[in-house]
Amino acid sequence: MSNLQDMIKMHYARDTQRAVEAELNWFAESYLKPATVTVYPPESSIREFQDLLYEKPFDEMLPSYNMTPEAMAKLCVTRWVSSDHLMWMAAVLNNEQSNTFCCVLNAVNDVERLAARKLQSHQPNSLVFFVNVGISSGRVVLGTPTIRGNHWTLCQVHHDNKAIVYADTLGWQVPEGLLNKVNYFVNAVYKEDATGYEMVICHNPQFTVGGKHSCRSSCAMNYPVQTCSSVCGVISMVMAAVATHKPDLFLEMISR
Repeated sequence: MSNLQDMIKMHYARDTQRAVEAELNWFAESYLKPATVTVYPPESSIREFQDLLYEKPFDEMLPSYNMTPEAMAKLCVTRWVSSDHLMWMAAVLNNEQSNTFCCVLNAVNDVERLAARKLQSHQPNSLVFFVNVGISSGRVVLGTPTIRGNHWTLCQVHHDNKAIVYADTLGWQVPEGLLNKVNYFVNAVYKEDATGYEMVICHNPQFTVGGKHSCRSSCAMNYPVQTCSSVCGVISMVMAAVATHKPDLFLEMISR
């Protein structure tokens, strides 16, 4: 039995070796580049990403990205965005400006400690949260270590407008517990209660039937609606960048 298992492992190892060799050969192939099209990201960045995947141990934490090559590779293979990618995105957005603070809501266990450590010297005008949600027993809930979420949404707290914006590309219900957790942030950062804030829902859950959302006049027509099962994280990242760097444009996109 042991010999059979060893043979199976050797077979898998040989298949993996061949697959890696084929991919390396594919990377090395020349290809035509349109003279009038600018390639983005640049080829140098693509090569740098390739080197990270192939030359670093799969489980080594890379300080520049705060994730492992394994997590980076999964994005390429499965096209699913994980909390590692969104925490990296939040860090990038926070480093680029200070008017908006971004984070992955599910990853914050001690809100007061986070506010004291990162927001004590400067009060942002708004907060942007990446929110991982899932469905448990027919209810939309926040993703936790015991209840795994499978969908990414975006939530913004606009302090000046006293508004909480919730944007779900699938048009699901607002997850249970979201407003309580957002209120913890508002208490810690702004020293006030958010229960009186206006609640803005971009896509009305009443018009989501059978998992498909159809916008009506009460929806934010300019906010993306998801028609596949894998783009929610990407849309959340793009919209977070818009809310952070172009807040006026984001307000237009969530308006009715």
